[in-house]
Amino acid sequence: MEYCFDELSGDLIYKLMASSIVPRPIAWITSISEAGVVNAAPFSFFNMMGSNPPVIAVGLQANNGALKDTAQNILQTKEFVVNLVPFSMAKVMNESSKSFASEINELEALGIETMPATLVKAPLIKNSPVKMECTLMSSVQAGEAQYVMIGEVKIFHIADEFVVDSAQCYIDTDKMALISRMHGRGWYSKNRDLFLLERPS
Repeated sequence: MEYCFDELSGDLIYKLMASSIVPRPIAWITSISEAGVVNAAPFSFFNMMGSNPPVIAVGLQANNGALKDTAQNILQTKEFVVNLVPFSMAKVMNESSKSFASEINELEALGIETMPATLVKAPLIKNSPVKMECTLMSSVQAGEAQYVMIGEVKIFHIADEFVVDSAQCYIDTDKMALISRMHGRGWYSKNRDLFLLERPS
């Protein structure tokens, strides 16, 4: 089957792409508005884009045609935090994806524990195994109220229990039990069915 995306609606394009480009890690983004209101929301159009400098990219789509609070906050303050999501926090992460009013702090409303960041104003999600404090390098408007946010990771936090060798930066990735998005509106993966291929010399 061949699809010409110029001839399809956005909803159908989303179904094809989101059901095929899997698994997708989840960026549970905390940000803060210029007025000081904290926001937390998960996004699965996310990944690492480079390491020198350390760069991540997150795609933020419109919410009923309007710019999401996260996008507005990042554009205003030029900073944000990406928190990765362990299986133990899957349900509360999902709850934070609801459409809260912009003046509501989702973290407080859902009883999610936070801790202060080192560099940025937005808080860290305490029980996330990995937290990345980011500054905005560039924002690309890729459609009506659709942005790709390119961030530089300034501070990288990882819980001590997952560090195997701090000097060599060896991490027990499997132990973190991170989840990712799969197909459809509600399917996720535990990322546990692994296999090893040695890289060719």
